[in-house]
Amino acid sequence: MWISHTDIIDYFDSGGDDKEIIMHLKERIERHKTQFMVFNKRHTKDLDMTYRIEELPEVLCVYKPFDRHDVKDSCKASADFLDECIERGLSLAPISFYLVHDKDISYVCVPIEDKKVPNDAIVLKKIRALVFYVYGHYDEDAKVWGYINKTLKELDISPKGPIRVEAVIGPFYGKEIDPDRYFTKFAIPIE
Repeated sequence: MWISHTDIIDYFDSGGDDKEIIMHLKERIERHKTQFMVFNKRHTKDLDMTYRIEELPEVLCVYKPFDRHDVKDSCKASADFLDECIERGLSLAPISFYLVHDKDISYVCVPIEDKKVPNDAIVLKKIRALVFYVYGHYDEDAKVWGYINKTLKELDISPKGPIRVEAVIGPFYGKEIDPDRYFTKFAIPIE
């Protein structure tokens, strides 16, 4: 169901204000677009990259900087910090975590629920972004960044903030997933 019982109750409790319902529906539509894209791409074995402009929602998260030398460093830092968050007893949000690249510093950002917000929580602001969807193995990292940089140059766009990288389908979702079928989202803030 597109509108939940909670949405309907909140609508009537608010006196007919539909802003929250519209926001939730937009978020669900974006998740469905991404899910469609993921399943549509599963029929190819080649590296595939597409992009579009999207609004990304605000995200409450905890974060930790890490040294990024290659993809393996990113994966290890992500797994280690996710374990740390679970050990801390944080209430994790039901969305993927992010890698955030800001100039020379990279962070793992793990989205959390707003039930008990720890002191080290931050908010990734809502952004309008040029989002690249990449279907393929992480070994293609250099090709991917080359394509992103080439496209940004062709479109005369420079990032207006930290770049968010999200593993929509990656090694954290199960070892049985063929690495050639990983699906990653690179969000470049443009406003």
